[in-house]
Parts: sequence; C-alpha cells; structure tokens
Amino acid sequence: MRPEEEFADLVRHALRERAEECLPAGDGLVRIRQRMERRRRRRTWVRPMLAMATAAGVVTAAVAAPAILRQVGRAGRPAATDAIARSLSDSSQMKPLPRLPEPSGTTPTTGVPPTAQPMRTLPPESGVVDMRTVWPYVSRAEGYYSALADVAAGRHPELTDAASTAVAFVRSYVGPGVRLTVGASAAKDRGVGVVVNRTLSDGSSHPVTRVYLVQVSKADQAPYVVASAERPALAQDQATLTVVPPADPVQPGDDHITVSGTVQRPGAAAAPPVQVEVGDAGGGEVSFNRAVPVPSGTDPDTYVWTASVSLQPGDADRAVTVAAWTLDDDAGALEFVATPVPLAADAPATPTPTATPTPTATR
Repeated sequence: MRPEEEFADLVRHALRERAEECLPAGDGLVRIRQRMERRRRRRTWVRPMLAMATAAGVVTAAVAAPAILRQVGRAGRPAATDAIARSLSDSSQMKPLPRLPEPSGTTPTTGVPPTAQPMRTLPPESGVVDMRTVWPYVSRAEGYYSALADVAAGRHPELTDAASTAVAFVRSYVGPGVRLTVGASAAKDRGVGVVVNRTLSDGSSHPVTRVYLVQVSKADQAPYVVASAERPALAQDQATLTVVPPADPVQPGDDHITVSGTVQRPGAAAAPPVQVEVGDAGGGEVSFNRAVPVPSGTDPDTYVWTASVSLQPGDADRAVTVAAWTLDDDAGALEFVATPVPLAADAPATPTPTATPTPTATR
C-alpha cells in the first residue's frame, strides 16, 4: 500500500472512532429542520422589508428634496448675486449715469405733476433759467430732474438730439402716419428753433412748424425739452397759424378751456378747420375740439377762431399744453402750433407777511 493510502485509512479510522463516541439526540433531525425553516422565513420577511425601506427612502428623499433645494437656493442665491454685482461694478465698461440732486420737500415724478402741487425749481448749478415747457415735461426744472433717467430707460431717447425731439413732439399730436422730416435749424433766444417739414404726396416738402427747444441745463450734451411751437410764414408759404392760451390759469375743477387764434391764408376764399387739443406734458390727449375760422373783418386774408375744449372731472390737473393744427385734403398737417396752458402753479407765491416784533420795554 502506498504511503498516502495508508495515511487516508488512518484518518478515516480515527474519525469513525470519534463519531461513535457522540450519541445524537432523538430529535436532532427535527431541530435541524426547524433551524432551516426559521432561516427560510427570515429571508422571506427580509426581502419585502428591504423593499419597503427602499421605497420609504425614495419617498423621504422626494419630499425632502424641494425643501433642501430651497435651502440651497437661499444659501446660494445671495452669493451668486453678490458675485454678479461685483463683476459688474468691477467692469470698466459699466459707467453709472449721473444723478442729479433732488430738491428738498418734493417727490420725484415721471410725467406731469398735478397743478395743485408746487413745481420743482432748478438748482443754481443747472446754469439755466426755469420756464414752462410743453413736452415731455411741464417745466424745464422737471426735465432737469427726469430727462436723464428717461433717456437711459429708453422712454425718451430722442431728447439727446434737438431735431429728433422736435419731430417726436409734433408726431405725438398729428399722428404717426404723417411723414415728417427736419428742416432748417437756427439759434433762437437761449435755445434752438427747428423747422419740421411734412413730405407731401407729390414728394415735395412743406414746412409745418418751427419747434423751439431748450436744454435742461448748461451741462455738455444736456437733454432737450420743447418750450413751444409756432407757425410763422416759412419759406415761400405766407400762411400762418397762431394760438392764444386762456388768460387765466386753469384751476382744479374747471370744466373747460377756451383758446383762440388766427389763420392767415393770402388769396384763399376760406380757411380750413383748426384741430384743437389740450394735452398733458407727455403728449397724451386730455380733450379735443374743432374750430371753424371766420373772417376777421379787418383783413381779408386773416381768419379768427375760438374753441371751448371741455374737461372731465380731474382733467384740469393734466391740462398743461394746448396745440392746434390745420389739415389738407389728405388729412395731413399743414400748420402746427403749441403753447403752455397757464397753471395756478405758475403764479409766484405770495410772500407771507411776517409779524412785527413788539418792542420790549427797557428799564
């Protein structure tokens, strides 16, 4: 017998002798089967429990996710905003717009302040004298405080150029369908006068008005505002149009505005109707009427007209401009004029009398 076979027989013999010494219990097999069954039942319960735990974890994560995201958003948004703000402030191309000082005791406004409220005044550093204007602010001072912001915001980008401002102003009244162009410009008083022409159907150019504009300050490239528009005899055309505003200031509660004027048409048998509109400083319509000119009785070429423009309750606070224009057969403007409506705020404040101090008796 080979040595390895002899070694295997010795091991088997020893194991057999050890097994004979162990006496198994009568229920050993039963207990073994019970242990196997318990293990099988545990595996059966563990699987669904694991599945339920997994599902619960998913639900918890789904419920908690929005709250976590909100917290992350709250924590992250300010930092991101600050980073953007820092990058913008550090950019050499970002130049802040100049801020003009606000006068004390007033509230910044865009548009037309009610006539019952005092108008803002120009500070000495503006270098110009205040005056009433007709577009797009009620006064030069209002333009001083509002124009730069309106230009930057894109509400009135045309204010940087006198010619563009003149055309935009006339178009705000006569309508966008009228083809308007810029004519001659010349210095006028302390501002500039810009002729606005209309292109007729035959392609020729007809002068409609001369718009008078002023800058809101003496600063370089200061925005322009419209002070008035007049229609004298321009070029070869001898026709004229005038408007006379009410003699008395418009008061809160007034139900109408009466305006008048003249039309001059040399050699014409009659004058066309005059379209009369009372508007706010932004060119918005407050009320409208039409006047029929009649011969003046003194000059066969001159006609006079009068119009009573009604106001609805509350409109008196917005009525700051009166404009008038004539139309041709193509419903296009021929002559155009505009002037400020006198307001109660225009009148200088009456000085408040001061009490004379009573002399103190001396001993």
